[in-house]
Amino acid sequence: MGGILSISALGMYEAIAHAHRITIDREVESVAGTLHDSIEPLLKEPGKLEPEINQLLPNLCLLTAPCFHNTIDNQRHIASKINLSDNYYIHFVNISGELVAITKSAASPTAGNFIPASVRLTETEPKWYTLKDNQNIRYRQITLPLHTKNNQDWGYLQIGRNQSDFDDYVGTVRWIILVGLPLIMLLVGIASWWLAALAMEPIYQSYQQMQQFTADAAHELRTPLAAVGATVESSLQLPSLNEDEARCTLEVVQRQNNRLSQLVGDLLLLARMERPDLPVATGELIILQDIVNDIAEELAALAREAILT
Repeated sequence: MGGILSISALGMYEAIAHAHRITIDREVESVAGTLHDSIEPLLKEPGKLEPEINQLLPNLCLLTAPCFHNTIDNQRHIASKINLSDNYYIHFVNISGELVAITKSAASPTAGNFIPASVRLTETEPKWYTLKDNQNIRYRQITLPLHTKNNQDWGYLQIGRNQSDFDDYVGTVRWIILVGLPLIMLLVGIASWWLAALAMEPIYQSYQQMQQFTADAAHELRTPLAAVGATVESSLQLPSLNEDEARCTLEVVQRQNNRLSQLVGDLLLLARMERPDLPVATGELIILQDIVNDIAEELAALAREAILT
């Protein structure tokens, strides 16, 4: 049960983490695609950003010039329409792989200090990276190639998202599993112990009853056997037996034999009541010689009196 619970907890954790990773990747991909399609028509020269881009991106700063100043209402920004929150940063990288411009946010003040991930001019598909800043905060970044209106290679657009909320959520789930799994296993163990004891109670009672019954049956059988043994032994110690003494001895033996027969009959009756479906044995091997010897021994006294051989 512990193994099953551990595997289930690990599977649940991986499923939750994978679902959130996929969600973040789709969110970043959607934001990057919208910005990419909005920015490319405004690019005229490779490695150079046009002032019109200020209308699309807030807090955009050129590394070789002062930051652009936003004078457009935020409701008109493409970034606002696509929910570009403070968790995002944007890098513009030229063909040589050098930073051209960045956006900084209050939530991620160190995002602009990243060293751009290496890119190649032959890259035409989105490329994913997972980066860390100097505060050990992780970012999920996608790199897209940019082209001018004349289809010249401009450089690359890099968009990253702060993964602190994802890491915090997954960390909380991980701690819940690490703390909850031992508690659940402990509860399962206690419940299993209790259920096992509850299931074994009738068996234990039956075992005690069987032991008591065996002791009582042995005691009941011992009494007539002891009486028969004592009577026969005392009769054998006499030098001679007259008819009255012999008759008395035989009466005692007969009485105790009847008692033994009744006890054996009661035992057989109890056995049949406990196992009513017990089939009658058929085809049992019978040794006639043993039966004849038993009968001859029982009738030996009568045979001597009748002078039979």
